[in-house]
Amino acid sequence: MKSFECSSCGECCKHVEDVLKNLPETAYLIGIENTKFPFTHKNGICEKLSIDNRCTVYDSRPFICNAEKMATLIAEKFNLNKESIYMQFKEICNQLQHKSKSKNK
Repeated sequence: MKSFECSSCGECCKHVEDVLKNLPETAYLIGIENTKFPFTHKNGICEKLSIDNRCTVYDSRPFICNAEKMATLIAEKFNLNKESIYMQFKEICNQLQHKSKSKNK
């Protein structure tokens, strides 16, 4: 896995609170100061998520929404392999997808 393989399911954008819950600790560890999520997220859904699961501000999305930037900083800070970080991101993604499927049953 040379980069994070996003399935474009939009679950991370539909469960913003779940994605953000560990952000302050992660940000502190990698030296990021401003971690405030800049968009509203009514019912956990980011306001910038379009109906077709696309980010309407993709090119200027926040740091937390950019898996590549996050993985790069974490890998550099802790001398880790980016692929192992992508695998952790994928596990989080799978958990969010599972949570969504469980809700819709």
